[in-house]
Amino acid sequence: MKENWNLYSFAASIVCIALFLIAATSEWIRHFFLSQFTIHPLTVVLVPTVLCFFSSLLGMKEATNAISSIRSFMSIGISFI
Repeated sequence: MKENWNLYSFAASIVCIALFLIAATSEWIRHFFLSQFTIHPLTVVLVPTVLCFFSSLLGMKEATNAISSIRSFMSIGISFI
């Protein structure tokens, strides 16, 4: 089975945006992470976002058509946000 870094990194970047919005707006999650793990929840979201960024860079090498190239650039852009 061929690895499809491009598609997986795009899906992961969408998930990271959702995690960011949940972690940034929920007071309960912020209180839970700070009391149980003594780490801010946005730091927890930062790790998969950085991994998503590097996987989207890996996905750039297999971009063979315009749609996959646009998807790669969009996943890199979403990771920067």
